[in-house]
Amino acid sequence: MARDIFIKLDGQPYLAQVWPGPVYFPDFLNPNGVSWWIDEVRRFHDLVPVDGLWIDMNEASNFCTGKCEIPTTHACPIPDSKTPWVCCLDCKNLTNTRWDEPPYKINASGQTARLGFNTIATSATHYNGILEYNAHSLYGFSQAIATHRALQGLQGKRPFILTRSTFVGSGAYAAHWTGDNKGTWENLRYSISTVLNFGIFGMPMVGADICGFYPSPTEELCNRWIQLGAFYPFSRDHANFASPRQELYVWESVAKSARNALGMRYRLLPYLYTLNYHAHLTGAPVARPVFFSFPDFTPCYGLSTQFLLGKGVMVSPVLEEGATSVNAVFPPGSWYNLFDTTKVVVCPRVRRP
Repeated sequence: MARDIFIKLDGQPYLAQVWPGPVYFPDFLNPNGVSWWIDEVRRFHDLVPVDGLWIDMNEASNFCTGKCEIPTTHACPIPDSKTPWVCCLDCKNLTNTRWDEPPYKINASGQTARLGFNTIATSATHYNGILEYNAHSLYGFSQAIATHRALQGLQGKRPFILTRSTFVGSGAYAAHWTGDNKGTWENLRYSISTVLNFGIFGMPMVGADICGFYPSPTEELCNRWIQLGAFYPFSRDHANFASPRQELYVWESVAKSARNALGMRYRLLPYLYTLNYHAHLTGAPVARPVFFSFPDFTPCYGLSTQFLLGKGVMVSPVLEEGATSVNAVFPPGSWYNLFDTTKVVVCPRVRRP
């Protein structure tokens, strides 16, 4: 409070609610907010000398909407609540400004809602009077930059930072994962196009939660997901704390697949490292659509069930329940099976009339 680091509403720190209960949001557009965050990271690093940091909920998420106060009639957060994400502050909607109630709605959480729904009120202000209306999408980005400065200053080397909220330019500072994806075959398929899109957006280190964040995957789905996820640029099995255990060793068949797929990932580490260096130099994605390397091969346009790592490694995963084979598209050239290099597919070039 003394350093005046928080986002404000009507001249006072903007009150919200997240997992710990009532909170204020640090303003990472404020030099005082950045220096405070750098000092917090330093003090945490003194206790736990981590190599990287994971920053989350930085869209920014808020369990409440509008202008809120600490309640006088009940505790907040509610002790032993089974729904800690339900707002327990006393709040009122903000409808008297063009920023909070513009002449359009958005699809927030599957419903038509005002811009400030479950996030920071859009009439709140940042440093120098900058409206949240104009800075909302920069919150996670500005936090990633401040976190990068903090760790780089402590360690003197490139830090690893993982962030949920991103913006154009975030790839220079942080890795990204695709959020709380479901443990479904549909989400398994969607993960490929999502990873490819983020690579094109300039965020090369990206991946989805392998096996799904919630509710719980089947053994077959988790088996197929690690066979794909081992080749995401950012590869991680991750789940909701309330979901059943889904570590890769829970099922012997999945553990076997993981040893095979992750073993190949480790053998490819020099290649992946080189691709990340090229991404740093040129912005080229690590995971790429097939047409990136074969722009003249029109059958690969719109292909979202396969992808390339760099120019030379094709990943063609099983994406359908019960399937034991896939129909893969191979552009012209000689393609070798990385798991058995004696097997080769030779695809002739298509002659044009």
